[in-house]
Amino acid sequence: FHIKGDFMFATKQSKERNTLDFYISHQRGPFFKAEFETELDLRKFHIADVTDKRIFVSVMHTETLADLYVSEISKNFTQYNFVLSMEQILCYFPDGNWKDSWLEDVTEDPFTDLYRVEGLKGIYIASRVDSKAPVANIGPEHLISLITFDHGVTWSPINPPTEDENGKPLSCHIENSCSLHLCQKFSQLYPVTSPPGNVTNQNLRSASIMS
Repeated sequence: FHIKGDFMFATKQSKERNTLDFYISHQRGPFFKAEFETELDLRKFHIADVTDKRIFVSVMHTETLADLYVSEISKNFTQYNFVLSMEQILCYFPDGNWKDSWLEDVTEDPFTDLYRVEGLKGIYIASRVDSKAPVANIGPEHLISLITFDHGVTWSPINPPTEDENGKPLSCHIENSCSLHLCQKFSQLYPVTSPPGNVTNQNLRSASIMS
């Protein structure tokens, strides 16, 4: 099992093929089975973030699909229901997904590209994967940074700056599918990452975010 904050997490093979059951205990109390609002297989779990009364969990459904779920917890901590927060979250599970990619060479630990903005309640930044991203050669250009201000209920692209570091206007606007990309765990591991502020393609601008 895994401990994070006031919660303990455990998994158990389900009676259904290719699916795990997910159990949660609060403050070392009894374990209760969590429910996920999806018909997809629940193959692997990564605890992305935990606060006092909210849990973000990334779930691997297939070798190329992981989704982010956020909890709805009863007041007495006996019922845990997880609803979909973001599809195609960038989450890596060793020996699970993104097999034969460069990720296998740089880390043995699972991770989710999710960052909680410290001191600001309910604000998170996450990386979503382009559905057409190549399995073996996934790179920062296949990700888009999204931000939520309501604990993952809604996500939106990040507004880019209007000027570059030299004060020159930038022709980058969300309405033209151009937004700011923030480097998180994935980009820190990537063998060749563009310096902050460089244009990596016509619809992507990079900046750094440290976690």
